[in-house]
Amino acid sequence: MSKKPQVVIADDHPIFLLGLKSVLEKLNEFDIIGVAENGTQALELIRNKKPDIALLDIEMPDMTGLEICEIVRAEHLFTKIIALTVHKDEEIFNQALEAGVHGYILKENSVNDLAEGIKTVLGGNFFFSASVSSFLLNRNSKASPDSDKKGRRLTKTEKYVMKMIAEGFTSNEIAKKMRISVKTINNHRANICKKLNLKGTNSLLVYAMKNKESFISG
Repeated sequence: MSKKPQVVIADDHPIFLLGLKSVLEKLNEFDIIGVAENGTQALELIRNKKPDIALLDIEMPDMTGLEICEIVRAEHLFTKIIALTVHKDEEIFNQALEAGVHGYILKENSVNDLAEGIKTVLGGNFFFSASVSSFLLNRNSKASPDSDKKGRRLTKTEKYVMKMIAEGFTSNEIAKKMRISVKTINNHRANICKKLNLKGTNSLLVYAMKNKESFISG
Protein backbone atom coordinates (compact mmCIF):
# COMPACT_ATOMS: atom_id res chain seq x y z
CA MET A 1 0.00 0.00 0.00
CA SER A 2 1.39 3.38 -1.00
CA LYS A 3 2.10 5.92 1.70
CA LYS A 4 -0.58 8.57 2.21
CA PRO A 5 0.47 12.21 1.71
CA GLN A 6 1.21 13.82 5.06
CA VAL A 7 -0.63 17.01 5.98
CA VAL A 8 -0.32 19.64 8.71
CA ILE A 9 -3.19 22.06 9.41
CA ALA A 10 -2.90 25.42 11.18
CA ASP A 11 -5.71 27.82 12.07
CA ASP A 12 -6.34 29.93 15.15
CA HIS A 13 -10.06 29.13 15.18
CA PRO A 14 -10.40 25.78 17.02
CA ILE A 15 -13.82 24.90 15.58
CA PHE A 16 -12.70 25.53 11.99
CA LEU A 17 -9.45 23.67 12.64
CA LEU A 18 -11.27 20.60 13.96
CA GLY A 19 -13.71 20.81 11.07
CA LEU A 20 -10.93 20.70 8.48
CA LYS A 21 -9.26 17.83 10.28
CA SER A 22 -12.54 15.91 10.37
CA VAL A 23 -13.22 16.47 6.67
CA LEU A 24 -9.78 15.20 5.66
CA GLU A 25 -9.88 12.22 8.02
CA LYS A 26 -13.22 11.10 6.60
CA LEU A 27 -11.73 11.08 3.10
CA ASN A 28 -9.12 8.59 4.33
CA GLU A 29 -6.71 9.75 1.63
CA PHE A 30 -4.34 11.84 3.71
CA ASP A 31 -2.35 11.36 6.92
CA ILE A 32 -2.97 14.30 9.28
CA ILE A 33 0.27 14.37 11.25
CA GLY A 34 -0.27 17.59 13.19
CA VAL A 35 -2.50 20.58 13.92
CA ALA A 36 -1.54 24.01 15.22
CA GLU A 37 -3.41 27.03 16.55
CA ASN A 38 -0.73 29.64 15.90
CA GLY A 39 2.12 30.39 13.54
CA THR A 40 4.93 29.36 15.87
CA GLN A 41 3.44 25.90 16.39
CA ALA A 42 2.79 25.55 12.66
CA LEU A 43 6.38 26.35 11.70
CA GLU A 44 7.70 23.95 14.34
CA LEU A 45 5.50 21.17 12.95
CA ILE A 46 6.70 21.83 9.40
CA ARG A 47 10.34 21.87 10.41
CA ASN A 48 10.14 18.75 12.59
CA LYS A 49 7.67 16.57 10.69
CA LYS A 50 8.31 17.76 7.13
CA PRO A 51 4.78 17.18 5.79
CA ASP A 52 4.01 17.08 2.09
CA ILE A 53 1.38 19.80 2.50
CA ALA A 54 0.71 22.50 5.10
CA LEU A 55 -2.73 24.11 5.17
CA LEU A 56 -2.12 27.49 6.77
CA ASP A 57 -4.53 30.21 7.81
CA ILE A 58 -3.17 33.49 6.50
CA GLU A 59 -3.95 35.36 9.72
CA MET A 60 -2.63 33.69 12.86
CA PRO A 61 -1.10 34.84 16.17
CA ASP A 62 2.71 35.03 16.42
CA MET A 63 3.31 34.50 12.71
CA THR A 64 1.08 34.69 9.64
CA GLY A 65 0.71 31.88 7.15
CA LEU A 66 2.50 33.97 4.54
CA GLU A 67 5.45 34.65 6.86
CA ILE A 68 5.71 30.91 7.44
CA CYS A 69 5.61 30.33 3.69
CA GLU A 70 8.52 32.71 3.15
CA ILE A 71 10.55 30.93 5.83
CA VAL A 72 9.77 27.52 4.30
CA ARG A 73 11.05 28.71 0.93
CA ALA A 74 14.11 30.44 2.42
CA GLU A 75 15.05 27.23 4.26
CA HIS A 76 14.37 25.10 1.14
CA LEU A 77 11.95 22.89 3.01
CA PHE A 78 10.05 20.24 1.07
CA THR A 79 6.58 21.22 2.29
CA LYS A 80 4.18 22.95 -0.11
CA ILE A 81 1.90 25.59 1.35
CA ILE A 82 -1.81 26.05 0.70
CA ALA A 83 -3.18 29.28 2.17
CA LEU A 84 -6.58 29.27 3.87
CA THR A 85 -8.36 32.60 4.06
CA VAL A 86 -11.62 34.54 4.09
CA HIS A 87 -10.09 37.20 1.84
CA LYS A 88 -11.09 37.58 -1.81
CA ASP A 89 -8.88 40.65 -1.97
CA GLU A 90 -6.55 40.84 -5.00
CA GLU A 91 -3.73 42.51 -3.10
CA ILE A 92 -3.65 39.78 -0.45
CA PHE A 93 -3.79 37.14 -3.17
CA ASN A 94 -0.78 38.76 -4.86
CA GLN A 95 1.08 38.79 -1.55
CA ALA A 96 0.35 35.09 -1.17
CA LEU A 97 1.74 34.32 -4.62
CA GLU A 98 4.86 36.35 -3.93
CA ALA A 99 5.33 34.52 -0.62
CA GLY A 100 5.37 31.26 -2.56
CA VAL A 101 2.05 29.56 -1.86
CA HIS A 102 1.00 26.72 -4.14
CA GLY A 103 -2.67 27.06 -3.32
CA TYR A 104 -5.16 29.68 -2.14
CA ILE A 105 -8.43 28.30 -0.78
CA LEU A 106 -11.26 30.46 0.50
CA LYS A 107 -12.65 29.19 3.78
CA GLU A 108 -16.19 29.42 2.42
CA ASN A 109 -15.19 26.88 -0.23
CA SER A 110 -12.85 24.79 1.90
CA VAL A 111 -15.05 21.70 2.22
CA ASN A 112 -15.47 21.44 -1.56
CA ASP A 113 -11.98 22.60 -2.56
CA LEU A 114 -9.81 20.93 0.06
CA ALA A 115 -9.23 17.46 -1.39
CA GLU A 116 -8.93 18.67 -4.98
CA GLY A 117 -6.60 21.45 -3.91
CA ILE A 118 -4.25 19.11 -2.05
CA LYS A 119 -4.17 16.61 -4.91
CA THR A 120 -3.57 19.36 -7.46
CA VAL A 121 -0.65 20.81 -5.49
CA LEU A 122 0.82 17.35 -4.84
CA GLY A 123 0.68 16.84 -8.61
CA GLY A 124 2.99 19.81 -9.13
CA ASN A 125 0.37 22.40 -10.05
CA PHE A 126 -1.22 25.42 -8.41
CA PHE A 127 -4.75 25.48 -7.04
CA PHE A 128 -6.95 28.50 -6.38
CA SER A 129 -10.60 28.68 -5.37
CA ALA A 130 -12.65 29.41 -8.48
CA SER A 131 -13.97 32.80 -7.41
CA VAL A 132 -10.39 34.05 -6.96
CA SER A 133 -8.65 32.35 -9.87
CA SER A 134 -11.28 33.35 -12.41
CA PHE A 135 -10.95 36.98 -11.34
CA LEU A 136 -7.16 36.99 -11.65
CA LEU A 137 -6.94 34.87 -14.77
CA ASN A 138 -9.41 37.12 -16.55
CA ARG A 139 -7.55 40.20 -15.39
CA ASN A 140 -4.16 38.91 -16.40
CA SER A 141 -5.05 37.33 -19.72
CA LYS A 142 -5.47 40.66 -21.46
CA ALA A 143 -2.60 39.84 -23.77
CA SER A 144 -3.08 40.54 -27.45
CA PRO A 145 -5.13 37.98 -29.46
CA ASP A 146 -2.01 36.57 -31.06
CA SER A 147 -0.31 35.87 -27.72
CA ASP A 148 -0.02 32.16 -28.62
CA LYS A 149 1.95 33.08 -31.71
CA LYS A 150 4.13 35.32 -29.61
CA GLY A 151 4.61 32.44 -27.19
CA ARG A 152 6.01 30.32 -29.98
CA ARG A 153 8.60 33.04 -30.61
CA LEU A 154 10.08 32.59 -27.17
CA THR A 155 13.60 31.23 -27.21
CA LYS A 156 14.40 27.80 -25.81
CA THR A 157 15.88 29.43 -22.72
CA GLU A 158 12.82 31.63 -22.22
CA LYS A 159 10.52 28.60 -22.49
CA TYR A 160 12.61 26.82 -19.86
CA VAL A 161 12.33 29.85 -17.58
CA MET A 162 8.55 29.85 -18.11
CA LYS A 163 8.40 26.15 -17.25
CA MET A 164 10.27 26.81 -14.01
CA ILE A 165 8.01 29.76 -13.16
CA ALA A 166 4.92 27.59 -13.76
CA GLU A 167 6.33 24.97 -11.39
CA GLY A 168 6.65 27.53 -8.63
CA PHE A 169 10.38 28.31 -8.64
CA THR A 170 11.57 31.79 -7.71
CA SER A 171 14.08 33.79 -9.74
CA ASN A 172 16.80 32.85 -7.23
CA GLU A 173 15.99 29.16 -7.53
CA ILE A 174 15.89 29.28 -11.33
CA ALA A 175 19.23 31.10 -11.38
CA LYS A 176 20.82 28.37 -9.26
CA LYS A 177 19.44 25.62 -11.49
CA MET A 178 20.68 27.34 -14.65
CA ARG A 179 23.93 28.47 -13.01
CA ILE A 180 23.46 32.06 -14.09
CA SER A 181 22.82 35.30 -12.20
CA VAL A 182 19.48 36.39 -10.82
CA LYS A 183 19.84 39.56 -12.87
CA THR A 184 19.97 37.47 -16.05
CA ILE A 185 16.81 35.61 -15.00
CA ASN A 186 15.06 38.90 -14.34
CA ASN A 187 16.12 40.10 -17.78
CA HIS A 188 14.59 36.95 -19.29
CA ARG A 189 11.38 37.61 -17.37
CA ALA A 190 11.24 41.19 -18.64
CA ASN A 191 11.81 40.07 -22.24
CA ILE A 192 9.11 37.39 -21.94
CA CYS A 193 6.62 39.92 -20.57
CA LYS A 194 7.39 42.24 -23.46
CA LYS A 195 6.94 39.48 -26.06
CA LEU A 196 3.68 38.29 -24.51
CA ASN A 197 2.37 41.77 -23.74
CA LEU A 198 1.97 40.91 -20.06
CA LYS A 199 1.58 43.70 -17.56
CA GLY A 200 0.81 43.90 -13.86
CA THR A 201 1.87 42.09 -10.71
CA ASN A 202 2.07 38.31 -11.13
CA SER A 203 0.75 38.39 -14.71
CA LEU A 204 3.75 36.32 -15.84
CA LEU A 205 3.16 33.70 -13.16
CA VAL A 206 -0.54 33.41 -14.00
CA TYR A 207 0.19 33.13 -17.74
CA ALA A 208 2.83 30.48 -17.08
CA MET A 209 0.41 28.45 -14.94
CA LYS A 210 -2.37 28.63 -17.54
CA ASN A 211 -0.03 27.51 -20.31
CA LYS A 212 2.21 25.14 -18.35
CA GLU A 213 1.73 22.17 -20.68
CA SER A 214 2.84 24.09 -23.74
CA PHE A 215 6.10 25.07 -22.08
CA ILE A 216 6.77 21.52 -20.90
CA SER A 217 6.18 20.14 -24.37
CA GLY A 218 7.92 23.04 -26.03
